[in-house]
Amino acid sequence: MTEKPEMEDGFLITDRADEGVSPRYLVEHFVAGEVKGARTFNTNMQVAEALTEWRDTECIGYAMTEEEAMAFHDFIHARLFGWNVAISSNNPRGMCDGRFTSTKIGDRLLREVFLNETHWRDSVAALMAGTDPACLWPEPMRDFIRFCVEHRCPREINEPLSEEGQEKRTRMQGMPPWPEFIHQYDKPATLADMPELPPESDEFKARFGTRTSARASKKEA
Repeated sequence: MTEKPEMEDGFLITDRADEGVSPRYLVEHFVAGEVKGARTFNTNMQVAEALTEWRDTECIGYAMTEEEAMAFHDFIHARLFGWNVAISSNNPRGMCDGRFTSTKIGDRLLREVFLNETHWRDSVAALMAGTDPACLWPEPMRDFIRFCVEHRCPREINEPLSEEGQEKRTRMQGMPPWPEFIHQYDKPATLADMPELPPESDEFKARFGTRTSARASKKEA
């Protein structure tokens, strides 16, 4: 077995070629959850290629194809966006309006999603290996992410599994229909069911300063 390469928070921080790490090693430890991905694009490409080869030959622990994982990645972001609109519109006007606290909170949460998410290629590889989607974000955000992914957005116009949402994907965006397994993420819920929202992350504070409370009321004051 190759000696474990230099890591930082689960990510490779040196190039595979420099460390002499075999693709097989990367796959075994990626699936085991010990390797999340790599800091360098070159190594990420090698991990993805190794995962593809492994999937086609052995499929040990394999969860979904790359195509399915990319569709799932799209769905996760569509669902998060839908819930973000629902949060932002939770005010007397029923729409996104920067004068209301709800919209300010929604704006912050959407920024948090993009600031803190795992790199796209790493996310797809992780989903292929069966990783919980919530684990693509830091621990403080996972309950919020998990809730949004598992539950339908209460605003049907913004719900990716609604009739309108599916038509938008296929007819307007020219994408294939959602894979069948995605339809299991269909639990009903309202804003009142949502867990406590995640606090402002260090990444957010560094870029934008402190803007909103970590706790959002269920009803706009």
